[in-house]
Amino acid sequence: MGRSKSLLLLILLLLAAGCQNADSGTPAVDLPTQAAAALLPTETLPPTSTPVGEGLPPTRTLTTATPQPTRAITPAPTRTPAPVNAIVNITVPENNAQLLIGQSVNVGGLVQRDTAQTVTVALLTINGQTLLEVEAPVAENNSWQTEFTVPPASSGPAQLQALVRDAAGDILARDVLAVTLVVDTSTLSQYLVVSRPVAGFSVVGGYYLYFDGLAGRPTGNRLTLTILTDNCQVAQATQGIPLNGSGYWQAFVYVPNNISGPGCAMVSFGEPGAEDRWEVSVPIDVKPPEGPDSYGVMIAGPPPGGALFGGQSFTIYGTAYNARDELVQITISLADGQSIAQATAATDDFGYWETTITVPFGAVGSATLNAFIGQAGDEDYASTELLLEILPAPTPTPGP
Repeated sequence: MGRSKSLLLLILLLLAAGCQNADSGTPAVDLPTQAAAALLPTETLPPTSTPVGEGLPPTRTLTTATPQPTRAITPAPTRTPAPVNAIVNITVPENNAQLLIGQSVNVGGLVQRDTAQTVTVALLTINGQTLLEVEAPVAENNSWQTEFTVPPASSGPAQLQALVRDAAGDILARDVLAVTLVVDTSTLSQYLVVSRPVAGFSVVGGYYLYFDGLAGRPTGNRLTLTILTDNCQVAQATQGIPLNGSGYWQAFVYVPNNISGPGCAMVSFGEPGAEDRWEVSVPIDVKPPEGPDSYGVMIAGPPPGGALFGGQSFTIYGTAYNARDELVQITISLADGQSIAQATAATDDFGYWETTITVPFGAVGSATLNAFIGQAGDEDYASTELLLEILPAPTPTPGP
């Protein structure tokens, strides 16, 4: 039965094929049909490796070593130079040197400093007025030197200072010399000299202080005398005196009785800041009106080194502080100690005294003029003296 069905199916297929070939006009060739090859399952292969260069950042290749994290290297600390302790000194000129006004002065010394710091030299009055300041070049061996001309603006006691300044101008170190500014009246037409009081003179409050000196062409023919305290910055008494032109001058100034301690006696002419301004300051010590050291006496005239003639009478005057019984004793003695003249003078309320004394005929040679108050050895004793020269008495001119 099954065999018959298979045969029938084969016949039908052949008939269909014959019909198709008849339609196309091509002779039919009966070929067996090849059965399609059966597809066998294939073995699953592992995925292939990614080709070199695919899927990586464009800036990297596998031939480049993989970067490793870098360790930050802390730089070694740099050594900060230790700050230099600024030191400066003046080796030229010497302390208490005399500087001639209008002349050149060489100043030099040694310094320790940072290279950014500068050395300057300043000339000042004792009350702090700067007369000039110049820079001093520093050599490789730390020596410095400069030169300047002493300006015609002050005389007498002064200060020469060497300064180390930083970039801001602040003073880091200082050396100070005491100097004296000297006037040569033959070379200067305008000048001012204070002869007295001398530096360090002691005056007592409530009494007169004596001034004298020389002036050349003083502005306005007038001097201003001032007593100052508080580092010579505060005026405690001021007095003006008129002059008749150039030459010698003298004056007494009352010292207030409510001040004491270090101070200055200042003399000036011209306006502050003007080119013709001259100013001279002298350090003094003001004693209180009462105290163990509040005694003293001074001779104002005749001036030291004066000359007298035998047989001549002259006036002697000065000031005394807290004189016992308000009396001053005066004597004149020759070089061998022989006393040749004596006198007594009374003081006024401000200590001024004066009297006349006569030099005997026949006296000649060097002599000492002495003034004193109290008795030697007592607490209130004080004395002063000056040297004089006694010349032979003039020979009388015969009459006609």
